[in-house]
Amino acid sequence: MLPPTATPPATDSTDRQARRQALLEQIRPAFEQAAQAMADELLDLPDEQLFGPIEFVLRDHGHRLVAAVHQAGLDARKKRATLGPASSATSVAATPSSSTTSAATS
Repeated sequence: MLPPTATPPATDSTDRQARRQALLEQIRPAFEQAAQAMADELLDLPDEQLFGPIEFVLRDHGHRLVAAVHQAGLDARKKRATLGPASSATSVAATPSSSTTSAATS
């Protein structure tokens, strides 16, 4: 696991709550789909099969859910990152002449 980076920029609680609500709305279908898939897997499963391979199947559903939630969080940050003003780039000094190099090799 990577060490935590600098603290995120301070935002007011209203903005954070709005972003949280938007993210929850975006990921809710993924939660419902994962829950339904897991329920379908378990629904008619005989008692003797409640452990073993089914655990891997359920884990796979969970991993897909986590990947979808993670991607939604990344997408939300990308969208938010483009909302601010563009930063100005500083100009670079001109490249120095290489005449001193060519004189030394003659």
